[in-house]
Formats: sequence, C-alpha cells, structure tokens
Amino acid sequence: MEMRALRYFLTVADTGSFSRAAEVMHVAQPAISRQIQALEQEFGLSFLRRSARGAVLTREGQMLYDRARGLIDDFDKLAADLAAQRDRPRERIRIGVPPTCAEDHGVQLFEMLSEALPESDVEMTEGLSRYLPDLLLDGSVDLIISLQEKHTDTLQFQLIEREPMVYFGRSDNPLLQDQAPLPLAALAEVPLVLSTGFLQLTESFARDYGVSIACQMQIDSIAATRRIVAKTGHGTVWPLSIARHEAEAGFGSYRRLQPAPMRSLFIGRYRRPLPQGVQEVIGAFLKARQART
Repeated sequence: MEMRALRYFLTVADTGSFSRAAEVMHVAQPAISRQIQALEQEFGLSFLRRSARGAVLTREGQMLYDRARGLIDDFDKLAADLAAQRDRPRERIRIGVPPTCAEDHGVQLFEMLSEALPESDVEMTEGLSRYLPDLLLDGSVDLIISLQEKHTDTLQFQLIEREPMVYFGRSDNPLLQDQAPLPLAALAEVPLVLSTGFLQLTESFARDYGVSIACQMQIDSIAATRRIVAKTGHGTVWPLSIARHEAEAGFGSYRRLQPAPMRSLFIGRYRRPLPQGVQEVIGAFLKARQART
C-alpha cells in the first residue's frame, strides 16, 4: 500500500468523482484509476462503487477512508515538523575564557555543552578577563569565565571556585627543595613569569603584606609560561589546580605559599533567560568544579 494510492483514494472520496480528483491532484485520470484498482486488488476488496454519477464509498471503503485520513494527516504533520527542524538555524553557544583557564575550565565547559546539546554549535574563544565582559555586552559571546565579577544591570556572575595560588618552577628550583609552605616574602627575591591576571592578583595581595614582587616577564599563556620557566629557571605563581596538573604531567614542582593569595573564578552571562539546556549544563558544571576543590 503506497501513500500516493491512499491520497488518490481520499481525493476521489472527497470529490465523489475520478475526473474531479484528477484535476485536484494534477494527474491524468487513468493514473488515479490504476492506483485505486491496485489498492483494491491488494486487499481483495472493493472500496468505491462506481456509477455514471460518480463514485461513492462502500462499507469497506468507509473503513479505509476513516483510518487513511488520520494516517495521511499524521504523516503530513510529521513531514512538516521534520522540514521545520531541517530549516531551523542551529543554535550557537559562544564561550569566552581567559588563556589561563582555557585548557581546564574552558575545555570542560565546552565538552559538557557539546555533549548535552548536540543540536547546537558550541564555540570557544580566548580573551583577557578585563575584556571579556565587553564581549558579553556587545553579544559576541553568551558565557564567560572570568577572574573578575562585574555585576551590572545587564550582567550577572556566579562563583565557580576559590583556590590558593602556589609557587611553581622547575624541579631543580632551589625554592622547591622544601615541602614547608614558602613565605610570601620570598617572592620579592626571585624573578617571576606571570600572566596579567595572576600578576594583578599576586601583586595586590603581596602589597597588603608589605611585599614587592619581582615580575620579570608577563605572558598570558599557560603553555608559553611553562616553556619560559623550563628555559630560564624562573618561577611563576599559579592556581593550585593548574600547578598540580603541570606537576603531574612532569613539567615541574610546586610549593604552597604562606600566606597565599586566593584566585576566584566566575561564570558570567547576560541578564536574560538562557535556554533550559544551557542553564542545566551551567548548574552541572558548577557542581563538578566545586566537587574538585
């Protein structure tokens, strides 16, 4: 039984005439006759009583008509729904992250969104924390991970995590030969390689304790900082999670600071309702990060 034969049958029944059905369907009348004859032969039943005045339904034809009408209507609705899905633009979810968070937090959020929302296109771009809120405001991104929270009438932020900053360097670094916490004042006596955000955080914190740190190089990249540290023997100040990951990968060692600056991370977005799926992923992401701290 073909859908085309059912459509021809329904049109003949609705118009009461093979000739009028042919006009409605824009086909030759013999084509309609052949399709309906084939349908009757398939089931061994007569569905239409033909006469000089037209065609009327038999008892079996009425049964077929009632069921076929629902089938055709359901199929047409399904076809329309599928076409709408095909023609609907894919939703874009754009994330902005600082370079120092891209490999860890950025990749984790990217993967969670991609897995939970396969019908969406997820994009991630890097930018300095001080510029990321502007990308939210002008619509360039939908979510940001930031070292700063800038609540405004249009932006809102949620805390992801807080963790201590630690001193990191090559394993042969003299300051890393002791397991006891490293006094913060020791940072005033050694050259440091720091990112912009970590420099501002560490410098401000150290200043409150009367310590002036010596930043020799400013690099906004974990990978580049790693290479400079390995080449020069300088140290850096990283969040514990980054330092631990780098140490486990064999790139160096770390030592806790006493007292220690605390790095806070926030997820920011525009103050407008997000799709339910995105909100659920954000909630799961926050829980996953908090479970690691």
